[in-house]
Amino acid sequence: MTEHRAEFVALAQQPGANRRALCRHVGIAPMTGDKWLWRYAAEGPARLQDRSRRPHRSPARTAPAIERAVLALRARHPTWGGRKLRVQMARHGVQPLPAGSPSRRSCPSRSCRPHWNSAARPERSG
Repeated sequence: MTEHRAEFVALAQQPGANRRALCRHVGIAPMTGDKWLWRYAAEGPARLQDRSRRPHRSPARTAPAIERAVLALRARHPTWGGRKLRVQMARHGVQPLPAGSPSRRSCPSRSCRPHWNSAARPERSG
């Protein structure tokens, strides 16, 4: 993939090159072509590598201690939803409290959500 990007940059930097026509030929959007050219100009060929889409930071992420408390309470009471878990945590003095609903806001980890944790999900009858 990097070779294609480097080839695009080399062709786009030739005198008289029509960038939009080149983008159409390569099959990318003009904004993507401009992004590749900008990255190449900023730091050279190394910047043409695929980049992670993961955020650099997550300020709203639930603290690990709160996440463990949610997991422990959900393990004891697998049928309880986010609101009830929050009320019970408040009664036991857990601070700061996670959001009550939806439960994925209170604990973004997949292990906290009942539909990903099949052991915590009660059996459906019929």
